[in-house]
Amino acid sequence: MAVQRKVRKLSAQGRQIERRPRVSKQEFLDRYYATNTPVILTEMLQDWPALAKWTPDYLKAEYGQAEVEVQLGRNADPNYEINTFQHKTTMTLADYADRVLAAGETNDLYMVANNRNLEKASLKGLLDDLNMPDFLDAAKTNQQVFFWFGPAGTVTPLHHDPLNVMMAHFHGRKRWRLVSPTDTPLVYNHIGVFSQVDLEQLDLEEYPLFEDADVIETVLEPGEIIFVPVGWWHQVKALDVSIAVSFSNFAFPNQFDYKNPTQAQAEPQVAAQTFTRAAASPALSNSVSINSINSELIQSLLANSNPANSNPANSNSTNAALTNRVVETTEACWLMDRIISGAPLLLSFGFVSWDSPPRFDFFGRSKKLEALTQQPLNRILLRDPLNAWYQRGVPGLGQTVDDVALGLRSLIAQAAPSKVITIGQSMGAYAAILFGQLLGVEQILAFGPLSFLDSARAKQIGDRRWLSVMEALEADPPPILYSDLVTLCQLYQGSADLRIIYGQKSDPSLASPENLDEYHAQRLGALPHCRLYPYPESEHAIVKYLIDTEQIDGLLQAAIWP
Repeated sequence: MAVQRKVRKLSAQGRQIERRPRVSKQEFLDRYYATNTPVILTEMLQDWPALAKWTPDYLKAEYGQAEVEVQLGRNADPNYEINTFQHKTTMTLADYADRVLAAGETNDLYMVANNRNLEKASLKGLLDDLNMPDFLDAAKTNQQVFFWFGPAGTVTPLHHDPLNVMMAHFHGRKRWRLVSPTDTPLVYNHIGVFSQVDLEQLDLEEYPLFEDADVIETVLEPGEIIFVPVGWWHQVKALDVSIAVSFSNFAFPNQFDYKNPTQAQAEPQVAAQTFTRAAASPALSNSVSINSINSELIQSLLANSNPANSNPANSNSTNAALTNRVVETTEACWLMDRIISGAPLLLSFGFVSWDSPPRFDFFGRSKKLEALTQQPLNRILLRDPLNAWYQRGVPGLGQTVDDVALGLRSLIAQAAPSKVITIGQSMGAYAAILFGQLLGVEQILAFGPLSFLDSARAKQIGDRRWLSVMEALEADPPPILYSDLVTLCQLYQGSADLRIIYGQKSDPSLASPENLDEYHAQRLGALPHCRLYPYPESEHAIVKYLIDTEQIDGLLQAAIWP
């Protein structure tokens, strides 16, 4: 990277952003998208209705009664972007527009991508005002097109995105500052995608390396689009009341196993703390891809599964079908059911059991679902005999989370499913989210999950349910401890459909009057792509409640086969 940085500095071209009126789809791909080069397009919005129509007064008049989610109280929190879930509140768009117009210059309120307001039915009409060019896929707007609206003075701190992004400006000006990925070692990346450097108040005594970074500064006017390639650092300040839309729905591949080289180099230090980015570890690096999985690894993994699964049954099925007897009596800690290529794959993680070995979960229920829907469903069942929230691996797959993820990637490659779903309850729900993020699955179904494994934080909220597990992990930590799911999800910024299903009824046996599952669900619910499904009459045992009330089959069917 140091060589790349020196080469780039040889030319002034690397310290400015090209401005073009328009580009064709092919030129955009060849000249900018495929070369990781930013560009500003100055005339491509001229025929978009949004450019002529969208003002605060228009939004208030046409959509004023719509309920929207916004961020408030940002000024008092130096980590407002990292703690975005703490600043969410709901009001009508009319009320918010009035606040914006009366606010003057402030960073205290903002409607941002994480608020996901374009997913609301009441605001879908705004999408009709966007005439997307052919290098964007207009059919993929859900969770890939985001609305931004705020006063002058809003600041998005220095960060990078793990995918390509384009932002169209319709009202007001914004100052953009960009830093090339080749300057990443100078940027003081400290948590996830965020830098410690604040370009609004640059402190070179505190961050001396940043003096050698090239900062490209530009002001975007209404009617202009900026393309920000994956990995490019950027900080943005609104100079006026602003309305904009960001897009990640490109007509080209836009999912990357992007990792920060400085984090990869610092992995031993990070791993010794409470979280790490798994992509920076050797087990999940780019050298291990689904297209290059060693067939010997697959066969050895299958050999460690139940003997009944080791021989192909026919050309469409990799393994013999599991039976209830095998699932209930085996001593194995993971099982792979017969595989029917092209069918969904369910990765089911068992929940905790103190009095007996943990059981596999969702086998019988998913078999029943197959019979009800007459649709095939593949299964890999896992359980943690140590009740350590899968932090010490799964016997037969690996002794660490990363080893297990590597083994699962191999098995997923073998299965060639239409999509992958992780599922679990309680301890299994934590694992479903953890491995769902590491594996980049399409869907995560988590029933009553914790959001962190931290004994001090648990005590603060009165959650003593699994303190013994947390304290044991802290006293004798595994090589990598994934102790905060919110941090992990923020690092990965995956696009999985994350569904948190939980009970809202407090457990009378616990000291805390607050519903603890509600607390953890709300932490996770602030994440992009996360949806909450609360059940007021259920306590922590949400799956039992759904079975007793005959709701579980419909819920699973709607999730797996929407």
